[in-house]
Parts: sequence; C-alpha cells; structure tokens
Amino acid sequence: MEEKIMPLSKWKWWLIVLAVVLVLGAAMINKIQGRSNLESVNAGAQSVRTAQAEMVIRQNNLNVSGTIDAVEKILISARVAGIVESLNVDNGASIRSGQTLIQIDDRAYANLVEVNQASFVQAQTQLESTRSAYERLKQLHQAGAASDKDFEDIQAALTAAEADVSKAQAALNNSRDDLKNTRVSSPIDGLAANRSVNRGQMVSPGTALMEVQNLAEVYVIISISQSDLGQIKTGMEADVTVDAYPGQTFKGVLTSVNPAADPQARIFQCKIKVPNPDGILRSGMFASAVIHTGEATSILCVPEAALTSKQEQFYVFVPQDNTAKLVAVEIGAIFDGRVEIKQGLAEGQTVITSNVNQLKENDPIQIVPEQGV
Repeated sequence: MEEKIMPLSKWKWWLIVLAVVLVLGAAMINKIQGRSNLESVNAGAQSVRTAQAEMVIRQNNLNVSGTIDAVEKILISARVAGIVESLNVDNGASIRSGQTLIQIDDRAYANLVEVNQASFVQAQTQLESTRSAYERLKQLHQAGAASDKDFEDIQAALTAAEADVSKAQAALNNSRDDLKNTRVSSPIDGLAANRSVNRGQMVSPGTALMEVQNLAEVYVIISISQSDLGQIKTGMEADVTVDAYPGQTFKGVLTSVNPAADPQARIFQCKIKVPNPDGILRSGMFASAVIHTGEATSILCVPEAALTSKQEQFYVFVPQDNTAKLVAVEIGAIFDGRVEIKQGLAEGQTVITSNVNQLKENDPIQIVPEQGV
C-alpha cells in the first residue's frame, strides 16, 4: 500500500513567512541602531580637510611690476620764436645725431644777421679811426702841443669805440646763434616720440616740440614697499616680461634704488636696466619683473588656508583623537598659496586646512577624505 505525502497546511506556510519577516526585521533594527550610534558619536563634529607640512624648494625672488622708459631721452624744445616752416620727422621715425627735425622760418633772423654784421663793420671802422686819432694826439700831448683835456677826451672816445665794437660783436654772435637755432636738430640717435607741433604753428622759446628716445637700453621703473626694501640691492639680476611678447624673457640688472621714499605713497622708486638691441621694448609698456634676491632654499610649508591668528599670534589646528588642537607657529614668507613655518611644526605633521576660523580648541572634528580616496 503506497504512502501518501500530505501538503503543508496554510497555517504552516504563514508561520514560515512570519519567521522570515522577523529575521529581516531584526537585521534592519540592528542596522538602524548601529547608524544611530555612529551619528551620536559624530553629533556636533565639524567636517574638515587636512594637509601635511612639507619641505618645498623656494626661489628667493621678488615679483614686481612697472613701466618701461628709455635710458637716454632728450626733450627737443624751440630756442627761438617763429613759425614752423617744415617738419621732417613724425613719431616713430629713426633719427641720427645732428639730423634736422624742424625748420623755423629764418628770414627775419637772416636779415638781423646782415644788420648786425653791418653795425659790427661800422663799429670796427670807427674804432680804427679813433685809435689813429688817439695815437696822433698822444704824441702831441707828450710834446706839450696838446692839452690834458684834449688827451683825456680822445682816451674816452677810444674806450667808447672799443665798447661799441664789443657790443656789435655780441649782437652779431647772438643773431648768428638765433639763425642757427631756427634749424632744430637732435643731439642723439634714437626715435622721434610725442611730437606736439605742426607745420605753420607759431612757437616761442621753450615750446616743447618732441622727444628723441634712444631705446638701445631701457629702464623698468618699479616701486618697492618698505617691507621689501631690505631684500634688494643694486647689481641683482632680474627677468623682465611684457604682454606684447608672451613667452619671451628679457634679462636686466637692478641699477638704481632711490634712498628717499615717495612722501605720499611711502614707496621707493627703483630702476632695472635692460638691454634692448632690437628696440622692441618701447616707452610706456607695462612690464613684470622677477628680481633674484638670493639662492633657492628648502623651507617647511603648509597651505595658507591652515593659518589663523589671534592677538598678533599665528596658529594652526592639528587633528588629535578626533578633536582640533591649537598649535602656535612662527611664520615666514607667504607665497603661491603657501606659508613658511619657521617654528611649531615638523615635516609630515597633519594640519587642518578648512573651517579654521570656525574651530575652537578641542572641537570635535570629522576628517573628510580627499576625492578618490
């Protein structure tokens, strides 16, 4: 006789389902309790990021900016009054020493030279005549044939005639100089710049006409603050760059440090001399310069974001047992987002780099790992 297997009754199926639900529920409760315990541990903790104090190689440089100017430049001004008859150069023109730049109408000056020349000849003729009369009267006076008064009169006439010749000579020389100065020339080689006169314009002595700039060498005119003045001295080398020629560096030397500060800005004007054989550096260009103030050194640094201060003392926070500990430090140079630590930290020590202005001593913290960690 075959034995029949009876199917489970419905109530037994429900018991199995209930048991499974109870097991899953217990597991969920344990997970929730564990999360709750973790949250209770981290309750009130600030999330922070960290970095390590590390040794870096720092070039001892001073970054400055300034304006380019010609080492040698001459302001060309009118020396005589008159109308500008011709202009021979425009801005940017290449000029040789002695070249005529401007011609002022010289007709009146040429006429004056002729007049003064005639006056000078007349004064000389009068002087020769008076000198002859003086010699004759002198002999007569010595022989007793002329009175003292007549001799004194001829002496005075001779002195006056000599003075008239000197005066006529001076007038002639001055008129010749004025005639010469109607031709305006350059005393140096260079480029014409800042021309401020036009043909037909009336000028007077002292009127600025243009500049001539010799750009074989140029200055970078910079300003140095009081705090940086101790880092520099003449003879230091510098690298100069300009926006007009990206990627190109021009070598220069610090040649001048003004010992007196500007009374308003309290800064010191300095000059970096740069050879410019191709003449591509022009006056007025904005330039950046890096002055090499010393040899490269290895220094201990932390990110500048780690630094905080209180009552003129600098501090950093270091993580210790999930709390923030305040450590006093002595700082040095600040550069490229880093700060030099002279005292207070060791290489490899961890510092907090975020929320440092909200942290207090012994605040609970939670370190946020870097992305990808």
